[in-house]
Amino acid sequence: MSHTGIVQTEEYFRIFVEGVEDYAIFALDPEGRVVTWNVGAERIKGYQRSEILGRYFGCFYTPRDRQRTKPEWVLEMARRNGRYAEEGERVRQDGSRFWASIVMTAIRDETGTIRGFTEITRDMTERRQWEQLERERDGARERERMRQRCLQIAAHELRNPMQGMKGMLDLIRMRTESGRALTEQGEMLAMLDREVDRLSQILSEVLDACRTDEPSFQIHKQPLNLEQIMTLAVASTWVGHAERRCRLEFPRFPLMVQGDSVRLEAAFRNVVENAVKYSASDSEVIIQAFADQTDVHVVVIDEGVGIPENEVEQVFEGFCRGSNLDGRDPGGMGLGLHLCRQIVERHEGRIWIEPRFGTGTCVHIVLPRFWEED
Repeated sequence: MSHTGIVQTEEYFRIFVEGVEDYAIFALDPEGRVVTWNVGAERIKGYQRSEILGRYFGCFYTPRDRQRTKPEWVLEMARRNGRYAEEGERVRQDGSRFWASIVMTAIRDETGTIRGFTEITRDMTERRQWEQLERERDGARERERMRQRCLQIAAHELRNPMQGMKGMLDLIRMRTESGRALTEQGEMLAMLDREVDRLSQILSEVLDACRTDEPSFQIHKQPLNLEQIMTLAVASTWVGHAERRCRLEFPRFPLMVQGDSVRLEAAFRNVVENAVKYSASDSEVIIQAFADQTDVHVVVIDEGVGIPENEVEQVFEGFCRGSNLDGRDPGGMGLGLHLCRQIVERHEGRIWIEPRFGTGTCVHIVLPRFWEED
């Protein structure tokens, strides 16, 4: 191609780039000052060519990013790697902000010397808003699905204890009206008491499962000694299981966390109750706790039927229970571990299961450690 042809091609390309409206396309000198500016840059960033030429491109960044020297870091990344791409917040000429996708490329001459940079910016604000809206819609649909499922499960689970209670109350009424002695009165009242407790637990789990994503599901944090919370959880679980063995292994120093005592006790109680339900009556449940500089660790170990490895994540979903139950029905709706994860994650912690298929289950809970100077 002749020199004239090359010049004409370069001129056509320049005109093409300058006329692009959907993308901000501009060039910087080696120090990051703007040296070219197209129509798309005027539309997206708000600067006229006469206002921006010669200015440092850091004016496109938020005050926080400038304080953190992010513009200089972006130039350095492009200089080192030849190219840098990201999505992030940028600032228009009028101070308004938008979400941008940027690609910056280093320009080198034949000797490898940096001659400048080109940047292509696309305004992604509208797409990001649609994506956020879609996520919110998906979340709303999932919450509605969970509520409907809660109602279905609650209707099923509540029917049996309610029918049993009605039957016992009818029997008490008939015997009272006939004047017959009710020698089984104490036993029946105890059965009624257990059924009421069961109803109360079902209702609490259903309500919490429906509220975990709502503002009403609140976490009230305060400094707590986790050993005390665990002791309360174990004590409430062991009512009616006096024959079961439980070993608590705690350090001599307090295990302090910032947490909601009611929510955390409910979470630990669910984990301990699972250990009791899914293991034999002659086995032992071990609860260990320790701490490092950043976290408090609690491990609940049972000698039960265990969970297959491919189900260790599934059991944290609502209304799901492990499949390996030895033919036994331990009861419950499969909400316990789901609620545990919600509570632990609201405390910026983690919960997971270490499967020991056939020999038991090991549940790990890690919460941020609280220091007085915090």
